[in-house]
Formats: sequence, structure tokens, C-alpha cells
Amino acid sequence: MVSHLAPADRRTPGATQPERSAKNPPVRIICLLLLAGWLTGPGAAAAQSPTIIAGPANQVVAVGGTVTLNMTASGAALAYQWFKDSRRLLGATNNTLTVMNAGVTNSGTYYVVVTNSSGMIISLPASVAVGNPYLLAWGNNSNGQLGNGTTINNTLPINVTTGVVLAACRT
Repeated sequence: MVSHLAPADRRTPGATQPERSAKNPPVRIICLLLLAGWLTGPGAAAAQSPTIIAGPANQVVAVGGTVTLNMTASGAALAYQWFKDSRRLLGATNNTLTVMNAGVTNSGTYYVVVTNSSGMIISLPASVAVGNPYLLAWGNNSNGQLGNGTTINNTLPINVTTGVVLAACRT
């Protein structure tokens, strides 16, 4: 238990205790009231933690089209924050994210974090492909590792596939 007063045997001689009033109640009483839940009123319930009912869906959109990602969540006093490729999107704080006149650079992986005073939840990611992004590859292809159906080595980039949202490589 926290107290602002020193034990009786360790008080400074001549020191006075703070005046107790409605403005300065003893700390012990406040701690007990908080533990008992009396300061929030009888029957006060904590807010429900956010729950995702429907997350954003994968999309393929033509260049110049509109990307619309929706999500539905339940809980009290919800706040939303959208991310693209693990980067926070400034101003994207609604349950719907709309990107008008989308370009290839809007392709990526999107997700939303939903919070309230009782917790947070993160949606599953949604892949967005704008236009027809290409995957280009080149180099040693002796075992067909470039994925173009041949075993010919390529010194110049070749188009391996389209509709790519994310690719990884190892050097």
C-alpha cells in the first residue's frame, strides 16, 4: 500500500502532517476505493476489446482505378490505423481505406490495427495489385530457377510473371 506519510517512528520532529480534506484525502483510502471499483460507480463495466468481424480483402485494380479496403469490427469507441508494407499511412484512421486514381506504387500489403481502451487487434493482411506489375528476373538459370520455363541463362532482365504484389530474393 502506498502512503505519502512516513511511519510514526520515523517522522521528523516538529513536522506536521498534511491537512486532510476532500481535496487531500489519505492515499490509502483512494487506493482501496480504486481496488474495490467504487470510483467508477456500481455496476460499471470495462469496454469490450475490439473484435474483427470482417477484414480487408485482396484486390486487383486497374491503373487509375480506385482501391477500397473495408473492415468491420465490434467494440466500444474504436480507433483505426491503416498500414501499407508495414508503414503507417498518415490520416488513414477510418474503417475504410480508399485510394483514388491508384498507380502501380499503391500495390502492396495492407492491414489495419483496431484499438480501444481495452485492447487492440490487427487484421489479416490484404494484397493489393494495381495494374499488371511485372516480376523481372535474370542470371543463372541452369536449373530453371528463374521460373520462365527454360534453362537458358539470361544477362538481361526478362518478364517472368505479372500481377506481382511482393517478391523476395536471396543473394
